[in-house]
Amino acid sequence: LWPAPPSGKPMNMTRPKIQQAMSHYAKELSSLCVYPASMTIQQGGAVLNADDMRNLVVKTLTPQIRALPGEASLQDFRLPPALFIPREGQVAELEGPVNLVPGRISLRIAVRDMDGSIVRRVTGTVFLDLWAEVPCAGTPLNKDEVLGPERVTFMRKNLAQIKGTIWDGRGGPWRMQRPVGMGQPIMQTDVAVIPTVQKGAPVTMVYQGRNFTLSVPGEALTDGARGETIAVRNVQSKKELRAT
Repeated sequence: LWPAPPSGKPMNMTRPKIQQAMSHYAKELSSLCVYPASMTIQQGGAVLNADDMRNLVVKTLTPQIRALPGEASLQDFRLPPALFIPREGQVAELEGPVNLVPGRISLRIAVRDMDGSIVRRVTGTVFLDLWAEVPCAGTPLNKDEVLGPERVTFMRKNLAQIKGTIWDGRGGPWRMQRPVGMGQPIMQTDVAVIPTVQKGAPVTMVYQGRNFTLSVPGEALTDGARGETIAVRNVQSKKELRAT
C-alpha cells in the first residue's frame, strides 16, 4: 500500500491515508473494511503493546507495593497503545524513582540502548488504591468536645480517597477543632491538644528576681500549653504582658 519506512523508524498513518490507499489498491474491498483512527508500523526492532507495558509497570512496582502498609492494588492504567523499540538489544524499563502515594501516579517508560543511553520515552499514569484501618468518629464529634478513646473506632478506608494527614491517635489529651461526622476519618487538623491553660482562666503571675519574687493574680488571654509563652493580663493594673 505504501513504501516501507526506514528500519527502526515508526511510521504513523491517519485514517484518511489508509482509506485512500485501500481504495486505490483494493478497489471494491475497501468499503468492507473497518478503519482505525490511526495506525503505526515499523520495520525491524520490536513493539510493546498496552498489556506488555502494564505488565512491566506491575512487575517493577510490586516490591514497593508489598512494603506499603495496608492492602494496595493498581488500577485504571493510562498508557500509550504501543511502544516501538527501534533495534534488537534495546530494552524498555520503568524509570524511577516512582513516588508511591495513594491516588494517581505518574509513570515514565524509557527505551534504553545497549550503551545505557535513552533513545525514547513515553509517559502514562496508574491509580494506586491503598486500603487500611484508620481512626474514625464512632459518634458525631462536635467542635471543642473532648476526644476520648471511647468515641473513636477504626474502619477500613481507601487512603487514595482521603486528602491530608490522618490523625495517628498519639499524645493528647485531645479536643476537637472542627466537627466530624460519624464514620468519617479523623484528620490531624481536626484535633488539638487540650491546653494546660485555657483562655479566661485565672493564673498566678510570678516574677523571679535575683533576690526576690513577685506574685500577682492574672488572667490568661489565650490558650497555652506547658512551656508556651502567651498573653496574660494583670488583674490589678489591667496591663497586658507575655508570660511563660
